[in-house]
Amino acid sequence: MMQELENNAAAAQKRYKGQYLKVAGILGTIDSDMKYISIIPDEYSIRGIHCTLKRNDKAQEDFVMNLSKKQWVTAYGKITDVGEIMGYTMEVDKFE
Repeated sequence: MMQELENNAAAAQKRYKGQYLKVAGILGTIDSDMKYISIIPDEYSIRGIHCTLKRNDKAQEDFVMNLSKKQWVTAYGKITDVGEIMGYTMEVDKFE
């Protein structure tokens, strides 16, 4: 998925935008307002998956509160945007 984005962002957008996917990787960023987290393929990556959280979802809130940077995380959700600079944006349905 990340390689496809790097090779051709337009093709990656056409293939993944609107798709429901399972993605896994290293936790990069945890927003202080818990609006999003980022999942990156490795600790040196800039591009990754910007995961927006559901508002007032207690299960997601509890899950995120117990995470730490560089921890492995898996998210399920819909890809809502694809960009050559920031990577993918996903609306998260659930974590594991």
